[in-house]
Amino acid sequence: MRSTVHGMAVNLIQSLYVSRADDPVAAPRLRQLLEEAQSPTVLLMFGLVPNGPIGDYSIAEGSQDTVAVDTLEALAKFLLRVISAGAQTNGMPI
Repeated sequence: MRSTVHGMAVNLIQSLYVSRADDPVAAPRLRQLLEEAQSPTVLLMFGLVPNGPIGDYSIAEGSQDTVAVDTLEALAKFLLRVISAGAQTNGMPI
């Protein structure tokens, strides 16, 4: 389930990147977010750890309430950056 949700987030970023590929401001930001989505830090936000070079993931070990809240906050901020990068206009700064 965790890898499915992560995959959906990556697909969202890919779709935004393809739709905004001609935008000189949004395209590089979305490309960077797409690369960041594959990083161990973001994978850990989804409760995953890389299991090898081919894209297999395992469930991250350990779970503490404080860590879970901090991780949820970091994930929300990452997804907010994705939404902001894919938006036609930015009304509010992050």
